[in-house]
Amino acid sequence: MSEEGQPERGWPRPLIEQRPAPWLAPVIGDYVAWTALNSRRLAEADQHWLCQVCGCSLASAPTAWIAVSEGEVAAGGAMHRRCMHLARTVCPELRDDLAYVFIEVHQSERTCDWKAAVARLTAYEEQHGQVPRILPLHT
Repeated sequence: MSEEGQPERGWPRPLIEQRPAPWLAPVIGDYVAWTALNSRRLAEADQHWLCQVCGCSLASAPTAWIAVSEGEVAAGGAMHRRCMHLARTVCPELRDDLAYVFIEVHQSERTCDWKAAVARLTAYEEQHGQVPRILPLHT
């Protein structure tokens, strides 16, 4: 844990309440506010292109992943591929809510509020008649 009691960056993620704690999740004492986001860290992640799960830079990877539900990008920002898989496995909402689609993105798409990524999802749905759970850049 960092000096402020929040999870530090990197892997493996610290276990709190028997689950890996995301870097963006506020920790209060021995508990995680699972459905909340640390606003300071959220701004830092957005400004510096950091992963919402591990807090490390996304710049070293060619792509990242975002969660989208009903055409809206979920709060929290992008994730590394392995962090996306961890989130899909351990977060009940991301795991169980079939409305979430995980879309692979380039950092440059962020400047357009992810419109290009959502447009890819819409095009996929129109072409295939269904929404995938995971949408890589090249389908």
